[in-house]
Amino acid sequence: MYNNKMRKSEKVKAIVIKSRTSGEKDKILKLLCSDGRIINAVSKGAVGIKSKNRASSMLFCLSDFVLTYTGDMAYVSSSEVIKGFWGIGQDIFRMSCASYISEAASFLENADMFEDDTLYRLLGHTLTILEKADENSVLIIAVTFMLKLAGIMGIAPEFDKCVSCGEESEYYFFSSRYGGTVCPVCVPAMMDEAVLEKNEARYLKLLMYIDIRKIPSLEYPEKSVSAKLAACVNGYLSEYFHKKNNSYDMFIGLFNI
Repeated sequence: MYNNKMRKSEKVKAIVIKSRTSGEKDKILKLLCSDGRIINAVSKGAVGIKSKNRASSMLFCLSDFVLTYTGDMAYVSSSEVIKGFWGIGQDIFRMSCASYISEAASFLENADMFEDDTLYRLLGHTLTILEKADENSVLIIAVTFMLKLAGIMGIAPEFDKCVSCGEESEYYFFSSRYGGTVCPVCVPAMMDEAVLEKNEARYLKLLMYIDIRKIPSLEYPEKSVSAKLAACVNGYLSEYFHKKNNSYDMFIGLFNI
């Protein structure tokens, strides 16, 4: 994804997926725009309490931004908050989950793919659910987001059967390298991967295809099982992107598993 260097200014609707302080007063934002682009922009003076762009520079905030370009660098000229998702910041589990999935979304910054609103809508729906999520649901929300992220990239893992022989089994080994479930017969002798029961593999498939807005109506597995599913999916995407999600350890560590 790219910044349009030919434009002097433009108005975008975007979610802040990363925000860090630069110097004493400025913030550097990573914006996921409604058209699918990921843009890095400087918000001058946004750290200041009286800054008109302070609220819109907060992490996870959805706003209308007017961006002005100088060369290949974008600057926030003005902004107006649409939705702050303030409920996420009121709970450590929600906050950590939102940080985790937002960092995962940023992995697509340089992805060679068609630009549309799929990722933007997925993140927006997920943040909306997270505002009211409890401790029992945040792991499954994270797993679902990551699976759908894999789907957007066209690398959705296989959960129906063994990716090697095509046969079903009562349990599988989940392999990031092989792209899904591997039966006990086909699993390489040296493979050290998580073991998934058949019903756990089916649950992952359900999460991959369900409308994420329906997640609150699901029954959730035990916390230890949810954590295992999260580890599988996180490892799978880390393998694909050759990049570690730095927010994962803190997120999963909250559950003391």
